[in-house]
Amino acid sequence: MIKLCKEEQKNSILKYIGEDYYKCIYLYMNLEKYGCENENVKVYVAANEKGETTAVFLKYFNCLHVFSKNEDVFSSDIDQVVLLSNPRVMFLSDESQKKMSASWREKYNVFYDTLFEAVRYEDEEDSLELVQASMSELDEIVEFLMSDEFYASIYEKEALKKQMRERMEDNYSRSFVMRNDGNIVFHMATTAELPEFMIGGLGLLHTSMRGCGMGKRCFAKFYNNILCMGVKCYCFPADERAYNLHKKLGFKIKHTPVKMVLKQV
Repeated sequence: MIKLCKEEQKNSILKYIGEDYYKCIYLYMNLEKYGCENENVKVYVAANEKGETTAVFLKYFNCLHVFSKNEDVFSSDIDQVVLLSNPRVMFLSDESQKKMSASWREKYNVFYDTLFEAVRYEDEEDSLELVQASMSELDEIVEFLMSDEFYASIYEKEALKKQMRERMEDNYSRSFVMRNDGNIVFHMATTAELPEFMIGGLGLLHTSMRGCGMGKRCFAKFYNNILCMGVKCYCFPADERAYNLHKKLGFKIKHTPVKMVLKQV
């Protein structure tokens, strides 16, 4: 049984997730920040015949996040929320995605993602300067990100811009850039921020700067700056190249969720 949640249910959902927040980190952080009644958020709870919660679903823009603490959610409940949400991207456990009907699964490409927990990279202090971007630079940042095949396959340009603008306006996200001859050559953002932890994401180094160790320097600089604030920082590497880079930085694997991306017609 599926029910659309109201704001007064927010705390009980956060309690249900509890210390497993890292298994659905964007669901947890978006719920904590925006609650159940933001115009870009829809939250559903699934329950069994006894009224016990079996799963939580949160749709933010065109991305659906699914969390079932005991992996006891019914297949029909997952299918119902996917039908209601029609998401472009989904994050969920391997067990949950296998419960989806074949007719839904075949519409998506399935990837096994990795959530890393950042650690300080102990190396000589780097003189690289990453500058916090202003709202006036958002259009240029989005154009830079959408020039990358990976981000273009996941995001719709205007939806990404709207999402980034909302998060920046709400002090929930910050973008940092490095420029060369006036052009952006590196971007990285805190894609979600709570007082106790943050997520780093939307990292991209221009192709002309790759292969010389610059990526490692830029990412290390970003994460060291965040960790100096005394908070935990997590991240999902965008691709295999980024995964290997984060491993070189000594980051620890925290969780391996499934990411499902709608196939391009």
